[in-house]
Amino acid sequence: MPDFRSVKPLLLLIAVGVFSRDCLAVQGRVSSPASPSTLQMFFKSLVENHNRTALPSFDDLLAVEDRVPAMRTEDITKALPTIMKALAHRDINVELYATSALISISRRQDSALLLKNYLRLIGQLSASPDPRLQASMGAIIFGLQPEPPPEAIPILVIFLRRTDRNVKSQAGAVSVLLHIAPEKPEVLAEIKSFVSRPMGNDDKIAILNALGNSGHDVKDHDLIQTVIHSLGDGDQGVRFTAIQVIARMGRPALSEGVVKLQEIAKDPTQPINVRTAAQDALHRLQGQPD
Repeated sequence: MPDFRSVKPLLLLIAVGVFSRDCLAVQGRVSSPASPSTLQMFFKSLVENHNRTALPSFDDLLAVEDRVPAMRTEDITKALPTIMKALAHRDINVELYATSALISISRRQDSALLLKNYLRLIGQLSASPDPRLQASMGAIIFGLQPEPPPEAIPILVIFLRRTDRNVKSQAGAVSVLLHIAPEKPEVLAEIKSFVSRPMGNDDKIAILNALGNSGHDVKDHDLIQTVIHSLGDGDQGVRFTAIQVIARMGRPALSEGVVKLQEIAKDPTQPINVRTAAQDALHRLQGQPD
């Protein structure tokens, strides 16, 4: 999975569609006159003085999050109960503010210890009907340092088993599971069951990208074959994504898919971007050591 730890949490959520710069402006919200100066005060005020028409601004939240890396462990610990109250708030934007703060906290070197006792509450984000909150769960767990605890695995697996969740958010959970448990047979079985479901092209692309984001962590033959099979998909977007993903998986995956890649690279009926991607993947294979 790519290292997102250098990206501001709220900006990351915007980039992946979890949050929108306009979600406050749409409802005419304005910045508070003065934002509280600490993480605990910010969320205490947000919850206790809640006003749907005058929530703190996007910049207010970023200003508070900027302080998180340098905060003392005890100050984060004191702030967490209030952040968790915000996470359970009836206003979706308050919940999103809380998830952004938790992602910021998850990037600290002590985050796995700080958030270990809150994993159950974080896991409840997967029960939300809002796909932004579903996606936030995986982003928080992925960020935990020095590594996500084993207790996170069943939370993500249960999320994958559900058939009424947002597939793109579940694809994010696949990336996290392959990052933290790439060789656990029971985890791989759940992932393979998930990716075998019938789905539309956009969801297929999301799952392929999840496998690609895990890169060399994907060693399972069946998952590699899932990508190779997608090289022959009827949708050119799925084929193009599958080529990019197989290239990111490294030499073993490229070697298994070489015949299909050669066919695509020489097929004049393929769109130019698909043929070019296949040619680039084959060049990468030639340049990689055995």
